[in-house]
Order: sequence, then C-alpha cells, then structure tokens
Amino acid sequence: MRIKIGAGQYRFSLSFPVGGSHYFLLQGLPPMQSVMLHEILWKSDPEYSRYSDGWAYDPGTQTLFGKLSQRLPEEDLVLNF
Repeated sequence: MRIKIGAGQYRFSLSFPVGGSHYFLLQGLPPMQSVMLHEILWKSDPEYSRYSDGWAYDPGTQTLFGKLSQRLPEEDLVLNF
C-alpha cells in the first residue's frame, strides 16, 4: 500500500490480486466530503458489506469501514476533506 497525503486529500493505492475482495478499516480520520472508489464517487451505506464495494463512516470513533473489489492490479481509495 502506498499513501499520498496532499492538501485536502488522502490517496491510498492498494495492490491485491484482481478479482478478490477485501475489507479495510482506517481510524483517526476527520469527516470526509467525499470518497472515491474505482474513480467513482460513492455514497456511504451502513450495509456496505452486502455489496461488491462500499463504505461507512463512524464520526464518533473517526473510523472508515470499507469493502473493495479489486478490478485492477492497483486500485486507489481517495478521500477528500
């Protein structure tokens, strides 16, 4: 995983075998304006785990929960603040 932090944006580049799905959990994040998976803006859904891709955010613990299906050898998770 590579992480790039810029003004108002965090970019996580994830490399896993294509076709697999994986979950992620990131803690200590302030509330985000948007989350981009597969270069598409995705809305939060507390039932994200039911889908191929998705996420939910808990502001009380500043935790981002997510699921990502690997479509390319490297996928970017982009958080905009």
